[in-house]
Order: sequence, then structure tokens, then C-alpha cells
Amino acid sequence: MGALVLAVTAAGGCGQEVAGTPNAGPTGVGPATSELATVDPCTLLSDAEIEALGFRPDTRQPTETLGLVGCAYLGPPYGILGSLSVEKEPEETIADYAARSQTFGGFRQNDVNERAGAQLEVADDGTDCAQMVDAGSGTVQVSLIIREPGTLDPCAEALRVMQMIEPELPAVGS
Repeated sequence: MGALVLAVTAAGGCGQEVAGTPNAGPTGVGPATSELATVDPCTLLSDAEIEALGFRPDTRQPTETLGLVGCAYLGPPYGILGSLSVEKEPEETIADYAARSQTFGGFRQNDVNERAGAQLEVADDGTDCAQMVDAGSGTVQVSLIIREPGTLDPCAEALRVMQMIEPELPAVGS
């Protein structure tokens, strides 16, 4: 389900402005390299961290949609949390997404631990959010879907998860 949010996000969407720390613009991006290729999004969060976030490690499913590769996890069957996904896009940077920001609903640049980032919402009901940051030659993205609007801020939660994994990501341009 998380891959669906990012797949739709990559293609465009509609929604509202998203939360986050505004950023004047993307930081410089160095030449494309393959260091991001060595990052396994499925290992950026431990099973204990996935459980602490309210998701089920035993539901881990590999994802590969529109250039995004990673893993998705489901929340409890009857809880507020729908899904969490952690994925990488080896060729698209925040600057690339910003260049076509008019095609997204709620695209907004921010910073995560001083790294250029952006948040995207697809649905206009406040049930989903993707937080991405520049990493290596591309981006890493965390997507969160909730089942009940207004019960939790998916953008704040996606940002929190990204803050957890950001120190493990390759430097921009490396």
C-alpha cells in the first residue's frame, strides 16, 4: 500500500499543503554515483524500530514501482496505522521533484537533519504523506498511510521516521 502512495506521488496528485520546516531551496547535488545503490531500504529500520512505530515487521513486503525500490509494512488490522514504506529512487533528486512541483498536491520543501528534503501528500483527506530527502545520487522516501483522517498527522510521522534513518544515508553526491 505504501508503494502505491509513492507511485501515485511520483506521477502527481492532488491534496493540501504539507507540514515541515520550510526550505529556501535544494542544496547542491554532486555528480550521480552508485553509492545509493548499496543502500538497502529494507534494513534502514530494525524490527524493533518498526514495532515501536506501530507497524508489523512480519508484514514486510518488497516494493518496486516507477523506479522506487524498498519495503512496505502494515499496521495492526484494526488500528489507525495503514502502512509504512521506506524506498529509494536512485536517479530523482529533490531538485527534480521541485522542478515539477506544480504536478503534485501539497509539495513542500523542507530540511531533515540539515539535508534537503520535501513532503508530498497525494490524498486531500490527510491520510497519507511521503517525506523524502536527497541521498547519494537520488532520494530516499518514507511514506505513511493512516486509516482515519484527523487521528494522526502522517506528515509529522513520516518526518519522524526520516529523522531516524537519515544518519544512515549516503551523503548527497556520494
